[in-house]
Amino acid sequence: MTATRTKRQPQQPEIRELHVDDERVYEALDRRRRHLRMRYREVAQLLGVSPASISAWGHGGGLSPDALARACIWLEADLSDFVA
Repeated sequence: MTATRTKRQPQQPEIRELHVDDERVYEALDRRRRHLRMRYREVAQLLGVSPASISAWGHGGGLSPDALARACIWLEADLSDFVA
């Protein structure tokens, strides 16, 4: 009879609340937008959000996790660049 071994599951990392600086994300988006000579509407379309959402980020409005991830990819930036 063989003894069954129990595989140890890796511990689930504790995820704490992140404080994303929405205004810093907005400033980075705006810099890249101006550099590429794009309109906010075009950036919003790339990120899958409305132009009003981008405007709200400039005033401290919250980003959804999906929009934040897409913004980081488009900016070629790490999330840590925007965590306060």
